[in-house]
Amino acid sequence: MITVWGRASSSNVQKVTWTLDELGVEYERIDRGREFGGLDAPEYLANNPNGRVPTIQDGDLILWESQAICRYLARTYNGDHLFPAAPAAAFQVDKWMDWNIAHLAPSMFPMFLAARTADNLEAAKDPKFDKTVSEARRNLSIMQGILGGQDYLAGDSFTLADLVCAVSVSRWLFVGHNFGNEANVEAWYGRVGERPACQRHNVVSF
Repeated sequence: MITVWGRASSSNVQKVTWTLDELGVEYERIDRGREFGGLDAPEYLANNPNGRVPTIQDGDLILWESQAICRYLARTYNGDHLFPAAPAAAFQVDKWMDWNIAHLAPSMFPMFLAARTADNLEAAKDPKFDKTVSEARRNLSIMQGILGGQDYLAGDSFTLADLVCAVSVSRWLFVGHNFGNEANVEAWYGRVGERPACQRHNVVSF
């Protein structure tokens, strides 16, 4: 059985557990991080020198970095529907996963992290985030254009591209922002949110 170390409320842990549920793979999750601590323990750092979550163990394999873990799981556990075997299709998914890390998540998480740290959603409205909000809106407009011609980011079916981007968008919504004129993004988020594995794991909790 796969072991996942990381708290359930972590966005990066949610990516992994959501992927595991999409694949129907059994796993055990062990709380680590934030209120659970344990990230500076020597035995944890021996497996993940970053001291962050998640970390997984699958047999003799130890792996960290959430999106690398998601790709590994899809490749290993019959997940071609999530991360296609054909290179051209796979890199369409990979493109969005990289875009999420480089652009989407950085534009949406600072407000969420501020609100979480202050335990007050009003902290997300600080004017210092005005530029971040603008960047988030620009990223949503990119998604809006793509989703005008297809149901999902990498094509006509749900993939890891949608999974990781939906986790980022959930944080944007949690602090009180909305989709504005991004009706295509809102419809996409609704489709993704209907998935049982999303409903189980894509949950924001302070």
